[in-house]
Amino acid sequence: MSDTVVTNIPEYSNAINSVAKLLINDRPLTEFFIKEFNVPSIDYAEEIIPGGTRNIKNPGNEQEFGSLTLTIFLDEEYMVYKEIFDWLVELAGDEGSSAKARGSILVFNSSKTQTKVKFDFYGLFPTNLPELPFNNYGNEELTLSINFSYDKFVPNFK
Repeated sequence: MSDTVVTNIPEYSNAINSVAKLLINDRPLTEFFIKEFNVPSIDYAEEIIPGGTRNIKNPGNEQEFGSLTLTIFLDEEYMVYKEIFDWLVELAGDEGSSAKARGSILVFNSSKTQTKVKFDFYGLFPTNLPELPFNNYGNEELTLSINFSYDKFVPNFK
């Protein structure tokens, strides 16, 4: 048995005070400040090969990405709402697939505002604009839950 002392164990720091925001290259006027979101799943279908007494499972070659839903804060000027509205109008009009975002980045910043993780989304576009709730007597921040579709995403860890 060795008496070697391990000294290069990294310090643990949790992500409890991390902040995430969505930056969209094609829409520079809007920065989406996120309240809640999910990092989408990556799924592979299995290939099942029939066998004598049992089937054999092999990894498939088709990659599918889960949905991206963001609950974002609504700004006082309603620019976030307007931006999504205009984007959906472009998608439905003559622009079609050219209205898909060419570069979108979901950024996680640590509590010290250092970028820790970036998720690059390709071909991102919104698929809905939810109702806009109002309460004249409430003092809660307004949020919108928006679903996005995309072609693929790539994580970049710092």
